[in-house]
Amino acid sequence: MKLVPTQPSEIASFTYDETKRTLRACFTNGQVTVCRDVPEAMFHVLAKTPTPEEFFVGYIALQYGCETMPQSEGRNIH
Repeated sequence: MKLVPTQPSEIASFTYDETKRTLRACFTNGQVTVCRDVPEAMFHVLAKTPTPEEFFVGYIALQYGCETMPQSEGRNIH
């Protein structure tokens, strides 16, 4: 699993599990969004974009099966 902290952003960090193709974004407000069946290439684009929250919300969250939950619940999702 790869963890990428972000620069000042609404997304505090995100992780990607290559085996499960799961992307997990942790937001600064405590919200956690988990997206399944995300290609690894999308993770790499997200990691390199200067505006990760815009790419995540405007593209990834719209294209892949995502579920948003409170942070305490999101910690247990892999």
